Amino acid sequence: MTVLILNYNGWRDTITCLESVLRLDYPDFRVVVCDNASSDGSVEEIVAWAEGRRPAVVPGPNLPVAIAPVEKPVAWVVLDRAEAEQGNASGVSPALTVIRTGDNRGFAAGNNVGLRHVLAMGTSDHVWLLNNDTVTAPDALRHLVAEAEHDPLTGAVGGTLLELHDPERVQLMAGGTVAFWGSLSSQTGAGTSRNAPRPRPALDFISGGCLLVRTAAVRAAGLLDERFFMYGEDADWSRRIVAAGYRLSYAPAAEVWHKGGGTAGHRSPLHDYHSVRSSLLYVHKHRPRGFRVAAAYCVYRCLLPKIVRGQWARARAVRRAFRDAAASISEAERTAPRNGYLVRNRLWVGYLRVADAALAARATLQKPATPRSGSPRRVLLSVGGHLGDAVIATSAIALVKAAVPGAEIGVLLPSWCRIVLDGHPDVNWLHEVDHWKLNRGPESLPARFLRHRATARRAAVEIRSVGYEAAIDLYPFYPNTGPVLRAAGIPVRAGWSSGGYGPMFTHALGWTTTTEHVTEQHARLLRSALPGIGEHPVPPYALPSPSEPQRARTRELLREHRLAPGGYYLVHPCAGSPNKGWPRERWTELLRALVATGLGVIVTGAGTDQEEFAGTLVREVPGVISLVNRLDWPGVVDVAGEARAVVAVDTAIAHVAAAMGTPVVTLMTGTNDPAHWRPFSPRSGVLTTRRARPDSPHVFG
Repeated sequence: MTVLILNYNGWRDTITCLESVLRLDYPDFRVVVCDNASSDGSVEEIVAWAEGRRPAVVPGPNLPVAIAPVEKPVAWVVLDRAEAEQGNASGVSPALTVIRTGDNRGFAAGNNVGLRHVLAMGTSDHVWLLNNDTVTAPDALRHLVAEAEHDPLTGAVGGTLLELHDPERVQLMAGGTVAFWGSLSSQTGAGTSRNAPRPRPALDFISGGCLLVRTAAVRAAGLLDERFFMYGEDADWSRRIVAAGYRLSYAPAAEVWHKGGGTAGHRSPLHDYHSVRSSLLYVHKHRPRGFRVAAAYCVYRCLLPKIVRGQWARARAVRRAFRDAAASISEAERTAPRNGYLVRNRLWVGYLRVADAALAARATLQKPATPRSGSPRRVLLSVGGHLGDAVIATSAIALVKAAVPGAEIGVLLPSWCRIVLDGHPDVNWLHEVDHWKLNRGPESLPARFLRHRATARRAAVEIRSVGYEAAIDLYPFYPNTGPVLRAAGIPVRAGWSSGGYGPMFTHALGWTTTTEHVTEQHARLLRSALPGIGEHPVPPYALPSPSEPQRARTRELLREHRLAPGGYYLVHPCAGSPNKGWPRERWTELLRALVATGLGVIVTGAGTDQEEFAGTLVREVPGVISLVNRLDWPGVVDVAGEARAVVAVDTAIAHVAAAMGTPVVTLMTGTNDPAHWRPFSPRSGVLTTRRARPDSPHVFG
């Protein structure tokens, strides 16, 4: 059990909250405080309090419960975000963990750091999100957990929030309901007496100020949506938890006193901005047909009165909220599935809809295969796309191996991705399908069609001969391998309906535009088909280690250029897609800065265009070494693993660096969502640039 508290420039409130939390009568729990880059020394003040160097700050005497200061010192540890999101390498799990999130990206993003930490630790069945400006009754957590344990389908539980400065007055009972225009239509029980009856209300959401959530529900519904900086994220999360098959509930006896308004302040421009922006985002996400009504209502209710009263600062905040919500909605529409498909071409969407309708009708006439009970003995993972997708898939391979002991694993992948998994110790079979749409080779379109047909037939025969009991297609885009998996007769087939052919899967999930990393999405898909996955945390990438002969070749190549392991930066400026490029003059500026550090600088890549581009950089920046077209795949892996750091565009080598534990900075142009597709590593950073035009002269494919 973990209590999760978010702090931003509010250490006094947080310490008061901690005094009450550490007096809870629940038998076994730990506390995690996520600090959103406070500028008031919050982390240092909280540590000083834990060590007993700062006097306790206890609630006033007007509360109906007595809370005495806890004994000091309180065992503590401070982690940065990278350490926390991978669990805790030290293995120490003290009563208090303080996490530096690194920046202030709002309530959702800050709490997500803590949630990732809890999920990676894998020791908590529930997480209690609690505002830092609260004081809890000693028995509050016990009542919340009891309510959650009463029904295994209870995904989230709220308590009774009361006014801290008027302790006998109810602020809300668990949460409230959401009007069709997206604003809070009511906060259940608001303003009633503490001694009044507390009926169990119908709830659309549970307030994030006091929200106990089952970790299984977090894995099923995903993390908080970080587009909601403040307000609305709890309503969105509650809705997704219900959509994942769980229920919302209320524990009336769980009492928490809440100050409220500590961050934004009611009736302030900041409050106006975030409440309007979040309302618009919520409606567009969940009730898009009512968006125009919601926008008109916000103008009538939130903008016009402020103009009439001459509250110009607040009116400007509302206008800015409309503008920023429109920008977020535009980005969401660009990356969201179109009619359920991750396909931009409207004609192709139409084709997939017709094809899926025909497949669904056909499926109703066929008797489904009966899967074996228990964990499957042989599992097939299907990997689409290109080299980076294959590197990302190694996390799913590691997850299956850890969660289903004794399982034999095969991988279905394009031939150009085979080099990534050749020799992988956890992969027993490799099968190849080269789809015409993904093939970047020089063959004509008819030749690619014929190759696709031949490789698909051969793969189906090979797969059938192995006798897989379950198959999971990890690729969310068109084309997936649903037709091949069905032709091979695998009884359990899981995949994303967003790539089309959803009726060919026995377990088809819709792709969601959340802030989860793609490895977490893969884990959700695996759990739908493999019961043994359970609550296992998502592991990092797991590439095969370079062989000793390969290491010897790498060291010889480095010596040729007077470089030593760890004594150079690796820069990879090009990608297979022209939309992922960066201007040559910016690369030149970066390379000069790296050369000035005194370490070596090498440029990698493959192909004629990339060799030409690297040659230009080498001529413009003396001291840069080009290894373009001089490394095979094992050489790329080894050179990236030996680098001091890697700087790359959004391509496979960024994920290779993450797999090898090398610090990596990835330049992402907006072609892919960084939240989904960033390299999965605690030593990974992302810089977002403006998207490059495909016809730009400084972009190379």
